[in-house]
Formats: sequence, C-alpha cells, structure tokens
Amino acid sequence: NLDTIVSSALSDGKTLVVTDVDDLNPVISSLLSLDNFTVEPKMSLEIRVGSKLVTWDQKFKLYLTSPVSNASRISDALLARVTLIDVSSTSLISSNEIITNVFLDFFNPELSQKVKEMKTKMFEYKIDLYDYEHETIGILSDIVATQHSNSKYDFLNDDETIEQFIQSKDKCLKLLNNPPNFASLLDEYNQMMNPFLSHVKLCHDFWKVMSRDVPLINKMAAFSFHNYTRQINNAFSNEGLHAGILSADQHSILNSSLIHMTFEFVSNKIPYKDVFFFMFMSGFFSRSHSNCNKYNDTE
Repeated sequence: NLDTIVSSALSDGKTLVVTDVDDLNPVISSLLSLDNFTVEPKMSLEIRVGSKLVTWDQKFKLYLTSPVSNASRISDALLARVTLIDVSSTSLISSNEIITNVFLDFFNPELSQKVKEMKTKMFEYKIDLYDYEHETIGILSDIVATQHSNSKYDFLNDDETIEQFIQSKDKCLKLLNNPPNFASLLDEYNQMMNPFLSHVKLCHDFWKVMSRDVPLINKMAAFSFHNYTRQINNAFSNEGLHAGILSADQHSILNSSLIHMTFEFVSNKIPYKDVFFFMFMSGFFSRSHSNCNKYNDTE
C-alpha cells in the first residue's frame, strides 16, 4: 500500500513519483515540507508515515502529478505546500501521443508493448542518471561544507567519502557513455506508423478544436478525451478492421469513418451553430498542414 511504498522510498533515499494527485493525502502531507528543513547535527531524522516512524534519507525526492488540466481544481491545502509546475501547455503533445498509441495498440499490439517497454527503460535510465549525478554533486557539496566548518578536515584522508565519490562518479559516467540504443525499434515503429499519420493528425486536429476553440464560444462545452479515444477505437472495429497493414481502400474508409464518428460525437454535445464553428476550425487546421493556412491566421 501507499504507506509501505512511501516508507521504503523515504528510508532508502529514492525518488518517488505519485500519480493522480489532486488533494492532500495524509500519508504524504508530512513529507511536503522536508525540502525546507535545515538539518542540524543532533536533529532527529525520524519522520512519521502513517502509524510508524521512518528514518529520513536526505536523498529522498518526491514528485506529485495530477490528471487535472486546470490548477484551480487542485485543493488549496495541497497547492500551499508544493511548487507547482503547470505543463498544460504541453498537453496537446501528450494528447497527440495518446491518439498515436490508440492506433498502434489496435493495429500492432505486439509492437505497442515493445514501445511501452522502451519508454519504461528510458525513464528508468534518466532517473538513474539523475540520481547518480546529484549523488556525486551532493558528495562534493558535503566535502566543501565540512572543509568550511572544520579547517583541519582533509578529504583526501577520508577513505569512505573518496570511495563513495568514485563509485558514484563511475556509475554516472558509465550511464552517460552507454545510453540505451533503440534505433532498430524506432525504425520499426516509424515504418508501422507512417501510413497512419494522416489519421492521427485528423483526430488530433478535431480534438484540438474541441478542447481549445469550441470552449471560447461556448463555455458550457466539455468533451471527454477518454471518451473520444474510445470512439476512435470503436471506429476501427465498426469498419471490420484488424491488426496489420491496411490497403489504400481501407485507409480511405477509415478516414471517412473517423470524420463521421467525430461529427456525431460533437453534435450530440453542442448546438448546431457551434458545430458549424467546429467544422470551420477543423477544416482550417487540416489545410494548415498543407501550408494553405497558417496557425497565426486564427488570431
């Protein structure tokens, strides 16, 4: 459970990423102010997590992520205790990636699993590299701080610190010199997805208008991205498509099906006058890909 995971990360000095957070959880509330503490020589490093006390390793890092797109929906109690990094400006990049994955999951599930494993390995690599870099810097900082507080301290005679520094530095350099190589998998991925890119762009243009433009003229308009991706997946099945390579005729049928599905999805949620606006903006963005229109023209 969360208590056990937090306790383990706290005592082992690991980086903990907690997802789907939009309120202040009692288990993590006591951890949110640790960065503000100045550790004194005789200070107790015992931190209460749930019902037990855990020794705090100062290498511990905590990151919280939230699925909400508007920071105002996060509780004030949580916002007051954290540093907020708003990445909603990059949400269109994320939505494009998710739509791409919908196509990949359906038409090549085996490759999709390989890509997911690749991303996991890349994430783990970056986390390890980050940890070793900061561990190395931390050791150097401790050496400098000790020299300032104790003029007789000679770190060259501190065998334990030197050994820790060398080990941390070597691990960091080993990772830097041997990054994971996924070139062949990326080539396979690009070959697989190239025929579907026009469909991905089409669906993403639709979503961009739904989520960014329609609410400008209709504040009550609210579309679920999860439901839209489900409808995309349903369009595949409704046309009798299966995993594998599609013919030119099948791509044409799929394109028409995605357009028809999207207009049904939109028209069920907003008035017809707003549907016409949706159609105009979708057409505009579609033409922008062929340089007929420029995005700045919407200003």
